[in-house]
Amino acid sequence: MIDRKNFSQANLADKQVFIELKKITEDLVNYSDSKEAFQWQRILAEKIKNEQNSPGDYEKLLVKLRWVCLQLVTEPVLLNLFEKNMDIGINQEILLMEKLKARMVILSFPGQEELKYKISRAMERSQVIFTKQGAKFEGLLAEKQTLENWLKDYRVKVIDNPREKITLIRSQYFGTDQNFVQLDQETQKTIKDIIDIYNFVNTSSLFFAGYPEDHLITWENGEVTLLENGELTTTYLPPKLRTKKTAQKGKKPQIKEEVISPNWQQAYLGDQAEEEKITDWQNKLAGQDALPILFEAINNEEKEKALAILRMLAQNKNLEKILQGSSPVNSMFQGFLQAQFGQDILEKFKQNPQQPVYLYLFLHFILTDKLNLEEGEAARQALHLANLYARAGQDQYLEMAYADEQSGQFKWAEVAKGAQGLVIKK
Repeated sequence: MIDRKNFSQANLADKQVFIELKKITEDLVNYSDSKEAFQWQRILAEKIKNEQNSPGDYEKLLVKLRWVCLQLVTEPVLLNLFEKNMDIGINQEILLMEKLKARMVILSFPGQEELKYKISRAMERSQVIFTKQGAKFEGLLAEKQTLENWLKDYRVKVIDNPREKITLIRSQYFGTDQNFVQLDQETQKTIKDIIDIYNFVNTSSLFFAGYPEDHLITWENGEVTLLENGELTTTYLPPKLRTKKTAQKGKKPQIKEEVISPNWQQAYLGDQAEEEKITDWQNKLAGQDALPILFEAINNEEKEKALAILRMLAQNKNLEKILQGSSPVNSMFQGFLQAQFGQDILEKFKQNPQQPVYLYLFLHFILTDKLNLEEGEAARQALHLANLYARAGQDQYLEMAYADEQSGQFKWAEVAKGAQGLVIKK
């Protein structure tokens, strides 16, 4: 088994060495581990340099590793990647735009502008072949289906076109340009992703479209606007939550539902680094069958991955369907329900699994027992999931958790057992 310590002794001609290094590279891509990828690319580059007859497949692994750690490599290496290896970098799993923005964020404004210019020129020189169909480029050799020609053609038709707004021309290009529409769907996505990168590096960081970071902007009225991918893409009223004031002696506690106040806004948003990891997992897992992945993530205590799947299910209003079908996750929950509340409650659950109290118990079980979140953090996550439903007009799950004004923490509502079964106390 190879590792960084013994790799210098490995024989690159050995097929097993390649198989193991390929698996390591795939894992680093999947987990977007830039620091570990940087160490591996450094070791592999030195090894290839010392073994002149090393198989060419190792060069591809080296390139992939360098794309993963794009924010850490030297500028000459970075520019070489954009000129000669975009076919490997424009891979959905590598998340190239995010890697590029991470590189930009650490630079000053002049540094960002200079690097963007250099990347743009490197892409415009690229002789990498991206299409096999006979696209016809104005004033260029039709048989050269290179990135250079695609970008020159795009620049002539869109960027240098003075007649209309560039956003309008850009949308028309992807909808009507004959060179683009004749491509198959997968190749269209590849070309569009490349052009998105090209547009970004050709836009100053002074403008939204060229700004390298995403931001939440909170206005005085509590409204939240999300600056994402260079656009003000989402504007919504802040999430709702129930707040609870401790009662004076002899009086009932006051509970009211309201939008999250500025005092609670930061606490509700949570840790930014963790939120970014959850978002990365949502992007990676988009379109995949969620339930088997959720079961695996729960068993492995992969917190961010499991939270990403729960949010994806909530966004599609499918979270409660976990409890209505046959799956390992549901079986695990039913075992918990029987052990905790008895056979009678289990039977009531089977008869009416869509009751909000059961989703409450399911989330509490998964978040606290399986993912080992603290009670307050688990309540915050549950509230986040409830608000994904509330934005679609379904606020039945908001009663699961509330903000306790005395302790300054998020808390779970209480569950009581009555004649009709379990209910969430309001």
